[in-house]
Amino acid sequence: MKFALIPRGTFKMGSHESSSQLVAKYRECGAKATFFAQEFPLHEVTLSKAFYLGVYEVTQQEYASVMRSNPSSNSPMIGTLLCATARTNCSLVGTVGLTTANRN
Repeated sequence: MKFALIPRGTFKMGSHESSSQLVAKYRECGAKATFFAQEFPLHEVTLSKAFYLGVYEVTQQEYASVMRSNPSSNSPMIGTLLCATARTNCSLVGTVGLTTANRN
């Protein structure tokens, strides 16, 4: 698993474009106005602590190597997990080793 360090700091989150502008921009992807409901308003977010974020989606093999189980045998990617299960996975990743994108 590769991880990238997300530094602490402040940034703008959301969109300055309207829903209709975003729908027009992403029409070929099947965009609907409801897809962008949480993009408004453009607002400032502050991360008080740095953290590591997975560079890629977690595969079943990676998940199973940490959790010793496979909750989804229908797809090569893990689907929706309960928040508590995801937290457990994240806390256990460090015990099996990780690499950061910056070091590879």
